Amino acid sequence: MENALIKDDNMIKFYIPDGHLERKTLELFEKAGFEVSISDRDYNPRIDDPDILLKRIRPQDFPFVLGAGKGDIAITGSDILREYRLQYPDTGKNLEELLDLKFGKTRLCAAISEDALPEVKTIEDFAKVAAKREVVVATEYPYITGEYLKTKGIKAVIRKPAGAAAVV
Repeated sequence: MENALIKDDNMIKFYIPDGHLERKTLELFEKAGFEVSISDRDYNPRIDDPDILLKRIRPQDFPFVLGAGKGDIAITGSDILREYRLQYPDTGKNLEELLDLKFGKTRLCAAISEDALPEVKTIEDFAKVAAKREVVVATEYPYITGEYLKTKGIKAVIRKPAGAAAVV
C-alpha cells in the first residue's frame, strides 16, 4: 500500500469525488475487488493496487484537472462535464465520458420566486418578462443555462452565485 503514495509515471492517477458521491464511489471500488482506506481529511486515499494513485478532490474540479493533463481518470457528473465542455471547448473535446455509473443523478431545473415574479409559471412567461426588462439568472451551471436560454430566445444576465441560486 505504501507505494501508492509515491507517484510513478506508469501509475494511473485516478480522481475520486469527495462529498455525496464518495460513498458510492468507494462501494464501486469494493465491488471491483479493491481495498481503499481513507480518512475524513485525507486527500490521498490508499488503494491496494500499486499501479493506481488515488486523489480525492471536488468532482467539479475533475474536468479541469484532466483537461490540463494532470490525471488519467475521474468519477464526476455528466452535468459537470457538460458545463466544462461548454466553458472550455478546446480542452473539453479531449475528455471522454466512458461510462454512466448510474449513481449521483442530478436533475437541472428552474425555480422562480412567486414573490419576485408572480406572473411567471412557464418558460414562455419568463421569456415575456425577459423581453421587457433585464433579468438576472443565478445558477451553478452558467454555460448550460446560457445554452438553454439561447434555445428559448431569452436574453439574461447569467451569474454564478457563491451560495444558493436565485432569479432576480
